[in-house]
Amino acid sequence: MGRIQAAEAPARAGWRGGAPALAGRLLRSPRALTLAALALALAIRLWLIGASHGMLDADEAALGIQAENILRGQFPVYFPGQNYMGSWDAYLMAPLIHFFGPSALVIRAVTLGEYLIYLPLVGALAARLYGERARVVALLVTALSPLYVTVTELRMLGGYIETLTLGAALLLLMMVIRQRWRDGRATRWQWALVGAVVGLGLWIDTLTLVYVITAALWLAPAALQRWRAAVAAGEGWRGAIRAGLPRVAPTVGLALLACALAAAPMLLSPQTWAGGNPALLSTTYAHGLTVPGAVIPVYVPPDIWTRRAITLGLFFWRTVPVVIGAQYPYPPLSAWGLAGLSLGLLVADLTLITVFITWRGTGWRLRHPLASWRHAQDEARWNVALPLLLAGVTMAAYLASRLLAPPIAFEDQSRYILPVTTAGALALAYAVVWLSRGSSIRPLRRTLRGPRVAAFMLGLLLLLYALPYSLSNPIVGLDSPYNLFFLPQHRVIPAGAFPAQDTALLDYLEARHIRAIWADQWVGDVVMYLSDQRIASADYINTHMVTGYNRFPAAYRVVASASRPSYIIAWDGAAPTPLARALDRLGVRYQSARFGRYWVITPMSRTVSPAEVIPALQQTYW
Repeated sequence: MGRIQAAEAPARAGWRGGAPALAGRLLRSPRALTLAALALALAIRLWLIGASHGMLDADEAALGIQAENILRGQFPVYFPGQNYMGSWDAYLMAPLIHFFGPSALVIRAVTLGEYLIYLPLVGALAARLYGERARVVALLVTALSPLYVTVTELRMLGGYIETLTLGAALLLLMMVIRQRWRDGRATRWQWALVGAVVGLGLWIDTLTLVYVITAALWLAPAALQRWRAAVAAGEGWRGAIRAGLPRVAPTVGLALLACALAAAPMLLSPQTWAGGNPALLSTTYAHGLTVPGAVIPVYVPPDIWTRRAITLGLFFWRTVPVVIGAQYPYPPLSAWGLAGLSLGLLVADLTLITVFITWRGTGWRLRHPLASWRHAQDEARWNVALPLLLAGVTMAAYLASRLLAPPIAFEDQSRYILPVTTAGALALAYAVVWLSRGSSIRPLRRTLRGPRVAAFMLGLLLLLYALPYSLSNPIVGLDSPYNLFFLPQHRVIPAGAFPAQDTALLDYLEARHIRAIWADQWVGDVVMYLSDQRIASADYINTHMVTGYNRFPAAYRVVASASRPSYIIAWDGAAPTPLARALDRLGVRYQSARFGRYWVITPMSRTVSPAEVIPALQQTYW
């Protein structure tokens, strides 16, 4: 890789010479280093899982319900109630539920296992780009990532950790293909793997397109070089096509076949072709936020430019800072969060300045590698460009999508730019390796030089990442951000208040033989999942008055036709609850029981339709 690799060898002794023996052995053994990073990452995430006391997002429970349905002979393709985001996680979860039963830990086991594949892929990616020392930085930064990123990787929300894993695998395959091109070896089976990764990724989450576009742009210079060589050898482009078609056609055919097989659930599903399966990432979720005649108003600016302005403002104020660790999201905008914003932006700025000045310092003068590919140094510069290219494509796709700036918790939008975390790990790996070589930043040659600056920069970043883990509330972090938005009075959640944390609520429902409940989906879907659907739950307010989603129509029909279904409402105030007062006014006898912030209220004298008590439900839902 030109100057980068050449300058790396003499600095390696200095790096290891002052390190303890254990650190030296880790640096000399990529396998031991990867295992150590995996152990660190596993310890951090297991601590988070334990500290969250089993908190589940309702969307995670929805995939759990799909997994239970798979065991009953159903074969879902997409996330319940929508025709995008594949049900890949549900199929992975189904055998675990079969052997261990439904629980929060089963969901976390799937996402944690996928993360443990992603981590070594990022390390291998950095090592191929910038050398073995870059693997150290990339593994550390990925193992101890910003709290928001770690939480999102643990949550089963429709393919985000899978997108990161498949995206890293795709970029790694591009590097292998480029190396095999350089060595004159065949790449047929590598392209078949590319097709399989792309097909599976597009079914799971169309956010994979960010990696596909980045990989295509990054590989383009090497492809162009091969084309020019073929044209020169074949005496013209017609000769190059005639000579290369017999070799290229089987490779392309195999890649397309692998892509089609991996994406078969999506391609064969009628839902895909029924309209509404967007090719504009997953940010199109906002299409269903307004319902005609909704009692609860949802503000979405009618003017597209107003929506773009709001999106752009939130993008720089909240979306990007949360992902890069510059703000602490749980709880948001605290005093520590503001301090973290300043510190995080400082580190991010140092990284970008380092990479930019380094690029300029190597003699790069706005010359695109497509224009010239004569020296190994051009390839080294293009390797430096990869993280910047990935970050740029991610942000451009986000800002160009149909995101409508809906009124949800700001940090929830940050999951749509998660590929920035891969780019950030690679950029930091390069910056630290470059500084550790003993290079300097002109004109600050005497002050910013050598491994000490690299160690300080990396240590500052890891400190920034580590602080939120002890200062934030993991229960809030693993709860649904939609729940926190709709129920702002419940941001501080008492322990033992959620069915996944404390089974007392579920035990009460089972003991009373309650088989149908009206509840908001944030708790209702969790109850339905954890009870293995012995209890059916439906959300009247969400279905008829907020988003219009009815994710489980069969369960809704069961509850709507049940005799005297119970209600589960969230209310932190002292009794009587708004629903209890409404039932008193209607002259309906009822029983009630409290479990933390949740109340179970069961009409006894007659069935009470949610339409009769809408104002009371609004007070507890909105």
